[in-house]
Amino acid sequence: MEKQLRIALAQTCPINASETASATFDASAPLLAPLASNLAKVAEWTEKASGEGADVIVFPEYFLQGIVDGKEYMVHPAQHAIDYLCVLAKKHTISIVGTIVEPQMNSAVVSGVPEPTTSPFSHLLSNTAPDSAVQQSWHDFFVARYPHCFEASLPSASEKRKALDPDSKDLPAPAVEDEPSLMDQAKQFVGLSTEKAPTPEKERPLYMSNTAYYIDGDTGTVVGRYSKKNLWIPEREYLVAGDNSHEVFDTKWGKAGFLICWDFSRAAAAASLAQQDVDIIFGPTYWMGFDSEPGIKPHNPPQDYELTLLQSLAYTRAFESETAVVMVNAGGPVSEGFIGGSGVWLPFKGMLGGVGVGGGPDDNKVEGMRVVQVDLSVLKDSRRTYQIRTDQVGKIGSLFQS
Repeated sequence: MEKQLRIALAQTCPINASETASATFDASAPLLAPLASNLAKVAEWTEKASGEGADVIVFPEYFLQGIVDGKEYMVHPAQHAIDYLCVLAKKHTISIVGTIVEPQMNSAVVSGVPEPTTSPFSHLLSNTAPDSAVQQSWHDFFVARYPHCFEASLPSASEKRKALDPDSKDLPAPAVEDEPSLMDQAKQFVGLSTEKAPTPEKERPLYMSNTAYYIDGDTGTVVGRYSKKNLWIPEREYLVAGDNSHEVFDTKWGKAGFLICWDFSRAAAAASLAQQDVDIIFGPTYWMGFDSEPGIKPHNPPQDYELTLLQSLAYTRAFESETAVVMVNAGGPVSEGFIGGSGVWLPFKGMLGGVGVGGGPDDNKVEGMRVVQVDLSVLKDSRRTYQIRTDQVGKIGSLFQS
């Protein structure tokens, strides 16, 4: 097993689709133009990272589609985007990590217009101009399949939430993932299921999930996949929490797993990966500088509160799970709330490399990429020193001896 790993921290600023979408096709501004632009940047940065000797490139949460509340049409061609990333990974022999919002295909909603069979991103592979006929066929399908996205009178989930309660995004909500009992931990340790029965699709009012992918650079195939379980409060209005457990997958550098953004707030999530002997935790994130507003304002918080909180959580999860944590946050204009702060955290080492705040004109940009050399051999010594996993196994084993 290889111990030296070069990780490219790709702190991009995802382009969001317009808040208003026209039902009339415009060849100069196709609906999927933002997604295509994000894919083009991913291709550029992936090639650059490969040229700098990176083994894995990690992008932020929502790195392709941006925020999709009220823009479900951006989600439908997710598989075409994944197929493109698979080609890209194999072409440049570099593994790719990021999250993609996917439709729940079993939704009862149907369309009278057939779904196009040609990928809306085929022009990116051939490096040619978009085919207007292909773009229009997708446009017509979206208008028929998601009419509410094109009716200005229908508010998005966030707009409805703000109308009902302007402060709702800051109200406490029960965690999607509770801390497991020792008995549940024991069941996990011996391989017994502790999963609750999934909610039947017909009972779900929502039909999108936020899923992290690890695409292997040698084979161009998906080897790791996880749907976000712990949704940030506003996300619960339009996303479905994942029913899957936190599972690890094999890489040439050891076992790896995922935490996505608000998952970092749950110690149980990292603990479940540690119980499966995880070595690397990839954490695509979209954490903004205003996420705690307006509830935090009366308390006069420090200016860097959100950044400090995010990086502290990444460091804590690395220590308590005895792993390398790779957290990549979205970058962008500071004036719009982007905080960046991406990096790699390990026991004994702290934060390695990273892409911080600033670096652009007038300290107003936090978009950038940095390749970080990670020596995973430190994990063996830190585990021997702290024995956190050993203690956890001891607690679980004692339940079967009593």
